[in-house]
Amino acid sequence: MDYANIYAALVKNAKARGLNKSKVEGYFETHHIIPRCMGGSDGKSNLVMFTGREHYIAHMLLWKAYPEEVSLMRAAHMMSSRWQSSTGVKTTSRLYAQLRLEYAVAVSEQVAGEGNPFYGKKHSEEALQSIRNSKLPYYVGQRLIHWRANNDRYMRQVLRPISVPKPFFPSKVDEFKAFRFKGALEDWLAFHCYKDFWVRSGKTSNKDFARKINRVTAGTFTSSYFKTMCERFASGWEPEGCSDFIVKALNTPCDDYILLRKSQLEKTVEEVEAEYVAEWMNTRVIKRIIIQATINSLGLKVHPNTSVAKLSLLDVAEALILWRSGNMKQKDIAQLYGVARNSLSVALSGADSWKVLKDNIEMIESIVYTGA
Repeated sequence: MDYANIYAALVKNAKARGLNKSKVEGYFETHHIIPRCMGGSDGKSNLVMFTGREHYIAHMLLWKAYPEEVSLMRAAHMMSSRWQSSTGVKTTSRLYAQLRLEYAVAVSEQVAGEGNPFYGKKHSEEALQSIRNSKLPYYVGQRLIHWRANNDRYMRQVLRPISVPKPFFPSKVDEFKAFRFKGALEDWLAFHCYKDFWVRSGKTSNKDFARKINRVTAGTFTSSYFKTMCERFASGWEPEGCSDFIVKALNTPCDDYILLRKSQLEKTVEEVEAEYVAEWMNTRVIKRIIIQATINSLGLKVHPNTSVAKLSLLDVAEALILWRSGNMKQKDIAQLYGVARNSLSVALSGADSWKVLKDNIEMIESIVYTGA
């Protein structure tokens, strides 16, 4: 059977209808005469209107005429297997035409006239422009502007201030060395407290240590951050007894700073802690750190989403110094409790968070007022 000639005759008869569905009665579907998989275009000269049954038969004829075209086989398969009758028999051309017609009528009744919630309304110009922009790629026109304006990462790059390197004059050398010394001393104090926390945590691996630090500080430190530190702790390294730690960190031959390093190294750990405590006891921020360290030391649980629990790792180190130096007795907690309670009230304004910490706060109150 010459399927191609039968298909050509079917197309020729349908061509007489034209392409305006409003000028013909009944249900029609648009069809590509030369399928797109065979190089056909979307131009009007390559389109024809078929009835539902004709459309079904046309795809079966194309499949039979060009069996080597896999896409035509798939199209025919989709049309024949889209529905099944109640007896399980595959769709015929007549059943396909009936189903398509009834479906088109049902949809038309649903969305046309007063049944459509948008009946009698028009899109605003802003809505129309939004619809137009949604059809554009990200790199074209207004959609690009909208994407840039609502992309935090892009706006951070645009709004980031341009940093112009300042000239490094010899007069700035001493200031830079002083900065290096201050940073090295803070690292030494922090390492000393990390060691104390590591011992209290059961001398764990860097993975467990990071997990415990994150639980205490509500931080997001990775285990690799503490890998070298925990390995040195496990080997017996004592930060408070390692003078090379500060000397190597400073790495400067200046005589004045050698003397300054020597004076620092000659001090005992207790003396350094006492100076550190005296300096921080005069600040208001340490009040929240002290109450937080009290909560942690008592084994209480703090809701991780509250601001009072979001302390940096250095804050925890400072709090541990205060705890070890004996500056967190009952009178100190009582003195600082008023400020800390205000901070807690603000942080726990949500009902759910307050329920989480209610028992903990009652326990702190019992310590403050009864010394329990």
